[in-house]
Order: sequence, then C-alpha cells, then structure tokens
Amino acid sequence: KEKAIFMTGIYLDVPLNLISGVSTTGAGTTYAAPVKMTTLTWQTTFDVAPAAINIDLEGSLDNSHFNVLDNTTVVGGEVATLETNVPFLRAKVNTNGDGVGVTVTVICKAQ
Repeated sequence: KEKAIFMTGIYLDVPLNLISGVSTTGAGTTYAAPVKMTTLTWQTTFDVAPAAINIDLEGSLDNSHFNVLDNTTVVGGEVATLETNVPFLRAKVNTNGDGVGVTVTVICKAQ
C-alpha cells in the first residue's frame, strides 16, 4: 500500500522563499510547483554579500532526480525569469564565500 505524501506547494503569483536567510551550503526544501505554471522568476538576495557564490535553481519530474534549471554566481544578487513547468522545485547553495542571510525567492506565473 502506497503512503500519501503531503508536500508544501507554491501558489501562482505569490512569492515564496525556497531558501531563507541561510549561511550554509546544500539543498533547501522541495516544493510542489503550481500545475498551470509556465514561467517563473527567481531572485537571490544576501544580508551580507558573499565573496563568491554559486546557487542552482533545480527542478524534478519525480521529486527524486533533480536537474539544474538555472544558476547564478552574482555576488550582488540577481533576478532571472525562465519558462518551465516542472512539478517540483528547490534551490541549492553549492558554494558560499562568507555570505550571510542567503535567500532565494521564487514567483510562479501562468500565461
């Protein structure tokens, strides 16, 4: 018998922090993307800018195997928009050169 899995979802047109205020590396929480999502905008911000940073926005079709949808290495923060309709999203901090308060925010849109 299969177990039901409850997962926090992302709502269309509502900003959500995939990662909020961290100083460590690693993948954040996985969120279920809106079913009708066609585009998303993601933003990186820092309380204290890092000397170097490498952050992936990752997507998955099965909530098990994640692939990079986009990447940033901009130490001053960045905003980027891309077209996608993957059902699962997460952010992953690969490297962080002394940055404090690393936050990755996403907003999903439907056309």
